[in-house]
Amino acid sequence: MLIGELAAKAGVTIETIRYYEREGVLPPAMRGANNYRLYSAAQVNRLRFIRRVRDMGLTLAEIRTLLAMVENDDYNCAEIKALGERHLAEVRSRIDELRRLERVFSDLVNRCRGSRNINCGIIDAMWD
Repeated sequence: MLIGELAAKAGVTIETIRYYEREGVLPPAMRGANNYRLYSAAQVNRLRFIRRVRDMGLTLAEIRTLLAMVENDDYNCAEIKALGERHLAEVRSRIDELRRLERVFSDLVNRCRGSRNINCGIIDAMWD
């Protein structure tokens, strides 16, 4: 199939496919006689996998690790679980950071009277 069909089947853009090829998580496509990229059903599945794990926030490095483990049949559930636990800890840390940011912005917004006056509590707090 051509790149547009792959993009549609995997739910990504053509530019995303090219990016994943450049980054090495999607092998370069074969080329037809017309030099168009040609993709297989296996590449659809791989791209869907990549999209799903990216949607869960895994980095390209983590995806490379997972793919290498699976492709080399060199993994066990404990290793995958350890990767998942590390990622979960990072997600929880980001949630904590976002909660702190929420409190800061809530305080800033509450300082602002919202009038048409040039004095703004938000700007004043950030400027100091």
